Amino acid sequence: MSHEQDRLGGGVRRDALKAAVLWGVIATLAFLVLVQAYQLLEFGGLPLGVVVTVALVVFGATTLVTYLLGP
Repeated sequence: MSHEQDRLGGGVRRDALKAAVLWGVIATLAFLVLVQAYQLLEFGGLPLGVVVTVALVVFGATTLVTYLLGP
């Protein structure tokens, strides 16, 4: 199998998954920055369990949506 055939098959799917996971990481980090800003502005503290749970949901949802809607 040539490199070109690999790019047309599994390589494209692997690239799409990698891009989706990276967008999930970016969205999760953005969420965590917003949580930190919320806490620094003294609007109140959020329990760590809630922050971790929502961060995991943000990661999973962003990764899934990006993968499904990607090229």
